[in-house]
Amino acid sequence: MLRRILPAATLFCYPSLAEKGESFGLAALEAMACGTPPLVSSLECFRDFVSEGRTGWVFDHRGADPEAALAKALEAAMADPGRALEAGRRASAAARKFGYAEVAGSYLADFRQLLE
Repeated sequence: MLRRILPAATLFCYPSLAEKGESFGLAALEAMACGTPPLVSSLECFRDFVSEGRTGWVFDHRGADPEAALAKALEAAMADPGRALEAGRRASAAARKFGYAEVAGSYLADFRQLLE
């Protein structure tokens, strides 16, 4: 079901506050794989694949007014539909680095290096 909905979305908003609960941020990466750029909180787990203004948007959830920061980020992300569309294209390309074959290849390369 999500596979049908996400590609039609302009933005995937995922304002997680789970400082220690998010291990990877899979939901945002799934949206990216569908070409939908995410708007995420500034948790460490999103830094590997969400690049501010390029593959998605990030807001400061730790600041004095996280609601206002989220609203400002939403406004920025929705202000230019063309920019959001381009971010979705870049997000989709960035998500490919986390496919099964790519991740398995990275593990195998790491294992080879450890064995040498």
